[in-house]
Amino acid sequence: MSNVKTTEDAHAYVKYLDTYLPSIKPPSLILKSSTGGKLLLGGIDVLKSGHATAYDHIISITNQSQLDYALHSSILLNTAQKRDFHWAADDVFFDISQYFDTVAEAIEDSLKEGKTVYVHCFMGKSRSAACVVAYLIEFRGMSFFEAVDFVGCKRHAVCINSGFGVQLQKYAERVKLEGAKCEGKMHECEEEAVGKDNVKQTVNALAEEVGR
Repeated sequence: MSNVKTTEDAHAYVKYLDTYLPSIKPPSLILKSSTGGKLLLGGIDVLKSGHATAYDHIISITNQSQLDYALHSSILLNTAQKRDFHWAADDVFFDISQYFDTVAEAIEDSLKEGKTVYVHCFMGKSRSAACVVAYLIEFRGMSFFEAVDFVGCKRHAVCINSGFGVQLQKYAERVKLEGAKCEGKMHECEEEAVGKDNVKQTVNALAEEVGR
């Protein structure tokens, strides 16, 4: 059910994906910028629920059918919003690194303008999380593991697939050589480490995969 071609297909797809909505965690605030901007990470349910107008800039990192799913539900998005769409599959073999620079720069530009940015995939666990990690590496001076840990502290549902983890590690190495585009570093997770064991499991799993 990966392609929505007819109205009947669309209805079937909506019904199919609706079963997953209860398991999507609410949007998570990742950080606030000094200019008043906010970066949030989450799932596509926000678009379907009609709460998308709360965001100035929406970055969708998902497949077309999943985006159609939200739009099919007659979601009227604020026409003043900036919206970016990047097609991506949550697959260990998919090259999500092609979006790291573009998404990171888009996030930084909007945060500098004091805007609220919402980055999402379907569940806000892997694709969008990987791109947010890339942003922290590029513009907040974090290492690969610091960034994964930071995002995991802020959104406990994060579970970046191992293929994306390898790509993020290589990205971090490249940024280290070229120099991160940041003035200072953010190392600490400000929230209580609720679900910290899950975060550690994710970091350890990625570490093992990268080390192979």
